[in-house]
Amino acid sequence: MDKIDYLIRLRQYLKIIHHTKGRIRLDINSDIKKEKDLLEQDFNLDIKGIQEVKVNKILGKITINYDKDIIAQDDINTLFESDDKNTLEQIIKKYEV
Repeated sequence: MDKIDYLIRLRQYLKIIHHTKGRIRLDINSDIKKEKDLLEQDFNLDIKGIQEVKVNKILGKITINYDKDIIAQDDINTLFESDDKNTLEQIIKKYEV
């Protein structure tokens, strides 16, 4: 599964709960347990500027710290809110490592 398809499938289980420049927190819906192949993959998008990804499986939260001087806050929001494949591809290509 490529990055875009992975992100689109994963996206349906994520909700932004807090976002400030440089840090975004996501809630993981417990229904993701039905998607074993999603859970088995590392949450790694290989995006330039992402500094740290912390996944708390017990609480169902993901915290991503990123360099706000490299990645625009709107682009991070779009990654976790959009289901449009073309839009996601543009953002991934823009920041691809």
